[in-house]
Amino acid sequence: MVIYDRLYYLENVIIYHYMKLELSKEQKNSYNEFAKKIGNNVKKQRSKLDLRQEDMDSEPMPFDVRNYQRIEYGERDLTLQTIYALCVKLECQPEELFKGIKIDL
Repeated sequence: MVIYDRLYYLENVIIYHYMKLELSKEQKNSYNEFAKKIGNNVKKQRSKLDLRQEDMDSEPMPFDVRNYQRIEYGERDLTLQTIYALCVKLECQPEELFKGIKIDL
């Protein structure tokens, strides 16, 4: 489990490094709000199931508690693999994690 989390973390660092987008200050602020809204939806789904953050460390699809907290706080970029794992763990469809979120274009 810990090894998986470390490898997953390294994968995200590599993805972030090579795919890092140059965002304006306004875009960064918009992106941060976007990430926080997704995190809030994740938290709502967890609450619906009466789960604590610490409960996310159990099977199926265990999450390291600190990494999971970073998702809820909007501090972690989500890969498709993470979104899939969240949906399995939280027994929801992906659209629930993005519910009510709009991007100003």
